[in-house]
Amino acid sequence: MTWLSKEYNVTCVAQCGFSNWDIARTLKRNPSRIVLCNLTSWARISQHPKIRDHSMNLVQQEGEAIRELQSLELAKQYVASQHDPFKIRETNKKISQRLIAQYPHAYFWSSFPEYEHFSGVSWIPLERENDMYASVKCAGCHFTYQGNEWIFNHMKQVINSYLVQHLL
Repeated sequence: MTWLSKEYNVTCVAQCGFSNWDIARTLKRNPSRIVLCNLTSWARISQHPKIRDHSMNLVQQEGEAIRELQSLELAKQYVASQHDPFKIRETNKKISQRLIAQYPHAYFWSSFPEYEHFSGVSWIPLERENDMYASVKCAGCHFTYQGNEWIFNHMKQVINSYLVQHLL
């Protein structure tokens, strides 16, 4: 989202590897009129040192497996078939639902397969521009340069629409 700071007075509070729990904590500490929030995989473990433990392996294994599949459809099947012994996925799903309820004017989006039919989240896989689903050179946040450019333009539309509806 740092591209957006060139055209808008915005603050990026995102951190690489954040779980939805980490995202919820960050949003609570950084209130804003408009929130653009990229929800993460339900397999992600919190970055908080007291929470991050041996279950971290789940995230690494899942990420490697999805990249090896090189297919969005196979990735969806893989995620749906995974056992959740530590209730990590269930917890992240509940946090996603809570965030959507707590921030009704926020724009939630994700490229992860879990959100394809998830209410309140725009699912934007950008399959051909995403290193999770295709063998492409990542320029940041799983996307190619073209994928990041598409996201940038899409987020500009989201911001401008919000400004027209709520501030002008």
